[in-house]
Amino acid sequence: FRGAGVVRDAGLLEGNVYMALELGQGSLADRLQRPERMPADAVREVALHISEALTYLHAQGVAHRDVKPGNVFRVGDGWKLGDFGLVRGLEGSIVQSSGVKGTPLYLAPEVLQGKAGPPSDVWALGVMVHECLTGAFPFTGATEFELMSKIAAGEPQIVPGLPSEFEVFVRRCLERSREKRWTANEALVCLGSGGRSEEHTSELQS
Repeated sequence: FRGAGVVRDAGLLEGNVYMALELGQGSLADRLQRPERMPADAVREVALHISEALTYLHAQGVAHRDVKPGNVFRVGDGWKLGDFGLVRGLEGSIVQSSGVKGTPLYLAPEVLQGKAGPPSDVWALGVMVHECLTGAFPFTGATEFELMSKIAAGEPQIVPGLPSEFEVFVRRCLERSREKRWTANEALVCLGSGGRSEEHTSELQS
């Protein structure tokens, strides 16, 4: 999302403003359609780049509210977060909204109460990384109502045996309590340290 530039036409249409956007080579959702599972190094790259994007976004006082593979795009040699249609500024630390906004499989528990915010983006990041690694979701349901009910009251079903560098990352991103959940910056620092242990959390700044 950082590569766009503004171009002002100096010719016939002088005074008009155009956006010069980067050309993506497909989305993460496209990659997940392939039969082979993503290797851990490739998932780490996605997690690192999107954690960085969310850290920047949250520092500007806004929440994305729809982090999912379909909104993550391969651009050049990296991954970028796109589709800012649900982005909202924060009132304090949350976005108060009427009705549930976002994609059900990636919704955090507090979103069902109309309280989206940076922690909700981090939850969605955790779901997305879990999906990339395992092909499974922490919550599923035969109907959207069943799915929402499980998210509202249940514990995430994390597939055992995640690569060691992701064990802490996924669990801390999927903390039910948004107060205990990692910030995007904490997730970013964890990845920078190789995700080795939780001892790094005491050094992190949100």
